[in-house]
Amino acid sequence: MNWLVLAGVLVTFVTAVIGLWQTLQNQRKIAEVHVLVNSQLKRVLNRVDQLRGALQDADVDVPDPPAL
Repeated sequence: MNWLVLAGVLVTFVTAVIGLWQTLQNQRKIAEVHVLVNSQLKRVLNRVDQLRGALQDADVDVPDPPAL
C-alpha cells in the first residue's frame, strides 16, 4: 500500500514539473509572438499615416476612421 501512495505522489510531482516547464516554454513563445505582432502593427499604422498625409496633400477627402 505504501508503494502505491509513493508511486501516486511521484507521478503527481512529475506531472506538475512537466506542466510548469511547459508553461514557461509557452510564455516565451507568446512573448515572441507579441513582439512580432506589435512591430507589424506599428509598421501598418505608420504606413496608414503616410498614405493619409499623401492624400491630404493632394487635396483628396479622407474620411474619418469608423467609430469602434
